[in-house]
This record gives sequence, structure tokens and C-alpha cells, in this order.
Amino acid sequence: MKKENEAMSDHLARTIMLGTGKFGGVISDEKSIRLMELYRELGGTVIDTGHCYGMFPPNVGRQPRAERAIGKFLQKCGRGNLLICTKGGYPDLDTGHSRLTKTELVSDVEASLTELGIDCIDIYYLHRDDTSIPVSDLVVIMNDLVRQGKIRALGVSNWSPERVGQANAFAEANGLEPFRYVQNLRNLGAYSSWPMNDPTMRITNQEDINAFAQMPGMRFVAYSAQAYGFFSKANPARTEEARALLKARYSFFDPELSLSRLSRIWMLANEHGVSPSTIVLRPEGRPERVYDIQLLCRDQPSLRMPNSVPQL
Repeated sequence: MKKENEAMSDHLARTIMLGTGKFGGVISDEKSIRLMELYRELGGTVIDTGHCYGMFPPNVGRQPRAERAIGKFLQKCGRGNLLICTKGGYPDLDTGHSRLTKTELVSDVEASLTELGIDCIDIYYLHRDDTSIPVSDLVVIMNDLVRQGKIRALGVSNWSPERVGQANAFAEANGLEPFRYVQNLRNLGAYSSWPMNDPTMRITNQEDINAFAQMPGMRFVAYSAQAYGFFSKANPARTEEARALLKARYSFFDPELSLSRLSRIWMLANEHGVSPSTIVLRPEGRPERVYDIQLLCRDQPSLRMPNSVPQL
């Protein structure tokens, strides 16, 4: 198991995952399946989803539409070498109350397995944290599911380095499987407020990254890595249109900082003959200075984001 997890971890460090937040809802099942087919044809091997994906407005009803669409794709095309990652334990969508009891987590895992049509989830993330619950309780619950063969590796999403460190120290001391993956919000967006007005999201600053990097075997996975597509949809040569786009769809970004970064990203993209998304994602194999966060974000070298709206 350890060697398997190390190989999977190394693989994830070198790949771009396919996010599926809109699959089966805003993006129809048919289009979702075609996108997954194209992703696989282009060499993609990791599909990331969540049990709550597809349950948010404008979708009607609390249905796990994304997992269901992925299940249809897997039934049609087979799993092959695809790694399937999903999440559970998201707060109640109506009340916002925590959902991290053993009953709720087991229910979410079982539901995900059914919707996806698979026997084992490669990486399972706890979608949110609840600091009132001892990390030891959550580690034990999730290890039971690993022992049952329903999950290969464990991760957390929107957790602080402190809580992850506490959880993994408990796991190590008791011979249990640790959390090997952290999936938090990380991109080049210039945040001035919470995306989707959701304070349970954790925008990861460089201090967090440094802390996670010190944890043995830990992999950090950035979600919304393309900043919701802003740097590809906006054009720095059309300032007023870019401002209108920010106001209409990206009100959580600081307008002036965002326009400044947009210009630098497009400048680098033109200089190196790549798309803005390539600069934003910073894949391996490009000149190192293309990915210099300090160059792109010199207006905001350290984004502090403990438990409050970031101060920019």
C-alpha cells in the first residue's frame, strides 16, 4: 500500500487534473462525457470531483450530478488508468451545519461509490473541517474505510496546516494512514473577499504552502487553479470590458490588482508563445521565470488568510 501511494503521489505531482464542479448540471451529461473523453485522449489521467458537485444553484434539487455524470462516463469508456478523486463531509447545504460524524461520512463514501460505479476511490478528501471535532476521531473514521478497501489514500480540503499536522501526528503515533493530500484554494487571483461568499473555503498563502511542504510525503493540490478562468476570459487590451467582467463575475477579486496581474500574465504568455492558462497553471518544462509567483504577484507577496477575509 505504501509503495502504491508513493507512486500515485508522484504521478499527481506531474499531471493536470480535470475538475468537474459544473459537470452534470450547468454542463450537461453529454458534454461532460465528451470533455472527459477529450481529456483522456489528450493524456489526462486524474478526475477530481465531490459528492456535493452539481447540488448548488442554478441546479434544482440536491443530486450528486457530477459523480453521476462521471459514473456514466466510466460505464461507457471504462476506468482504465484513470485515478478517481472525490470528497465528502460537506456542510449541510441548507443549514451550513457540519457533517463530519461517522454516520454522515460513511453515508457519503457509500453514495459516491454507488454514483461513480466503482469499488474503491483512489483519493478521498474530507471536503471541509470542523475544529470542534478532535482530529483523532476523523483519522480513525477514515482509516476504517481504508481498511475496508473503499479508499486507497486520504486527503483533506480547506484545512489549515495546524489541523493537518495534528491529524498526521496522531496517525503516525498510532500506526494509521495519514492525510497524504491537501486540496485548498490556490491561484493567482487577487482576492478581496470570499469566493461565493463562503468563509469555509481556505485561500492558501505562501506560509501555508511552506508548512505543508515540511510534512513528509504531503502533496498540495490547488483547486480553482485557473482563478475561475478570469485570466483567459479577460483581455488586458480591453480594459473596460475586463472591468465589466470583474464586476459581473469576479466581484471577489480586487479590480486594480487583478488588471495588473492580467497584464503581466498576458505579457509572459506572448513572450513565451503559450496561452495565459499555461502561465497561470505553471506546468513543468517551461522556463523557470515564467512561474515566478513573486513577479506575477509582487503587489501582494504574502496573502494572509488564517480565519478572516484577506487583507490586501
